[in-house]
Amino acid sequence: MNGSRAEVELLLKEGKRQEVFKRDQLWEQMRADAVFRGFHEPSPAFDPTFKFDKWTDTYDTSAKQRVPAWTDRVLYRSPPGLERAIVPTAYTSCPAVRASDHKPVAASFDVLVNAEQDRSRALARGGASRGSMACAVM
Repeated sequence: MNGSRAEVELLLKEGKRQEVFKRDQLWEQMRADAVFRGFHEPSPAFDPTFKFDKWTDTYDTSAKQRVPAWTDRVLYRSPPGLERAIVPTAYTSCPAVRASDHKPVAASFDVLVNAEQDRSRALARGGASRGSMACAVM
């Protein structure tokens, strides 16, 4: 996370989660196409999930005073030419889990099943691809 602990905590307190996310190192690297090319991540609708004092909802109170960050992530990539084959429908954390210094994350997606086969059939018919949908939870 780019920014000081105080800056990040103030932004979170003010409800400016997206401003904090813009400082996220993975997001910056993905945006620059430097890592995980072709992958996407839904914008998190939850506060950073690391580094908590175990058994609490309090960010790191140790001498290190680590900056809160998103470290557990769900990334996805649709097949080339089928950018809408995977559509995120939810992206959340599990704040009730306190046994670790991380809060787990989960996502769900609408997934076009047999997308390539469906696209080929649609093109052969000269029509649009309707596909079938499935929901996946990771």
